Amino acid sequence: MIITDHINIPLRSSASVAVIGQFDGVHLSHQRALREAVLVARSMNAIAVAVVMPAPGEAGTEACCLTTADEKMQMLELCGVDVCVLLPSCREGVVSMAELIVPLLKERLHAMHVILAE
Repeated sequence: MIITDHINIPLRSSASVAVIGQFDGVHLSHQRALREAVLVARSMNAIAVAVVMPAPGEAGTEACCLTTADEKMQMLELCGVDVCVLLPSCREGVVSMAELIVPLLKERLHAMHVILAE
């Protein structure tokens, strides 16, 4: 799995299926959304991308998260994700951040399908 930030996305011309979430614990609901993205991506011959947003109030610390960053990456990879895009902290709330980022993901990642993980 490739891990990158929102600036250095390596898939500028590849089609993708993106799943957006905090993935703070990669719980069963997250896993279902991730696996759905992978299945849809494979059926479309596209790349599965997890877009990871920071938890509200998170400022470069894992104190508020249920898993460490390394554990989170391992769990995303186990779900079959090809690329993980890490977004920086933002003062906006999660929903408004997702609403702002979806058009960007479609343009930068050429996302054919976008899933919001809860």
